[in-house]
Amino acid sequence: MKIFFTTAEYNPFHLGHALHIEQARKKGATHIAAVMSGNFVQRGEPAIFPKNCRAAAAVSGGVDLVFDLPSVWALAPAERFARASITLALSSGVADGFTCGCETANPDLLSRTAKLLSSMETKEKIQENRKNLSYPAAVAHAVPNFAAEILSKPNNILAVEYLKSLQERGAELEFLPIERQFSSHDAQTENGGIASAKLLRSKLRNGETIWRFLPPRAAEIFENAWKNGDYISDVKNIERQVLAVLRRMSLDDFTRLHGGGGGFAERFYRAVRQANSLDSLLFSVKSKRFTLSGVRRFLWNAVLEIPEEIAGLSPPYLRVLAFNQRGTEILRAMRKRATLPIVMRKSDIDKLDTFAKRVYDLECRATDFYNTFFPSMHPCGTEMTENILKDGV
Repeated sequence: MKIFFTTAEYNPFHLGHALHIEQARKKGATHIAAVMSGNFVQRGEPAIFPKNCRAAAAVSGGVDLVFDLPSVWALAPAERFARASITLALSSGVADGFTCGCETANPDLLSRTAKLLSSMETKEKIQENRKNLSYPAAVAHAVPNFAAEILSKPNNILAVEYLKSLQERGAELEFLPIERQFSSHDAQTENGGIASAKLLRSKLRNGETIWRFLPPRAAEIFENAWKNGDYISDVKNIERQVLAVLRRMSLDDFTRLHGGGGGFAERFYRAVRQANSLDSLLFSVKSKRFTLSGVRRFLWNAVLEIPEEIAGLSPPYLRVLAFNQRGTEILRAMRKRATLPIVMRKSDIDKLDTFAKRVYDLECRATDFYNTFFPSMHPCGTEMTENILKDGV
């Protein structure tokens, strides 16, 4: 076996994702495991389809085993998001490599950029630049032109962060970047029959069908979910309940969240008191120093009450969402070598330590809130009752 891990959102799983898995296999991976964002994603919003649905589609489309990345880390900035993903991959005890899609599939350039970001000199420059600039802009002004160009592309940023985390841990995994083909990240036009996940979400919300852009079995899974009302059509539909939660929070509540320092909590708190929509809130807080995606992530960390003392730590378990026969082989190997508990049923949670149970409790609460977003609200407790999916069913 040659097991490669990847990190994804599969929001939704489309032909580009299937192509990435296919290319990883052609380059030597016999088994593919994915660390997948849960019901909330890194861009700072609820996933359009629930995680069990997306995990099933991924397995139907070529992934062998899907692990859950809890909302605590799925809603984190790129560095923490990547570090948590790498933690889970390494903790499996069976990872031979790590693969990701990016705009620049040049391992040397990505590695040089990762080493630059880890240097104390660069960190000090970034910290100084942060006084007046957003984090991405502060980084761009702190590194040489070649690295700034690499980091100007969204998937490259995550690729560099994955590499940086691997380098800092001294992990000797094979790193396999695969260039995105046909459709760039967040592209608003299709190319070669492949469309970006952002375009597909936009089409769905506009009432258009997207199934031809998905692998056949994944299309069937998502289409059934859509027909059954298991989707989040538009965050604006739930903005009143989100704003109601935020209006009940105090300044101290916001200050305790990651990113609440440097006057940001005060700025956010004042905006919450005036906002009459999520857009008005987000754009009144966004500034030269604070990016829109960062503000969105802060919003959901506030709504889900994710404290800094947890967000700054690492995932404490490997939770399985879906697998196929090759995934069974990965799990069999993991049971001998994994350094974190493997969670496959509610009884596994009962055996965990206090911190792990707290993380799981936060995930249960996040799912309960997510369940209110569907056209017909789902009940509480589904985080504890959803079955692991074997072979995508």
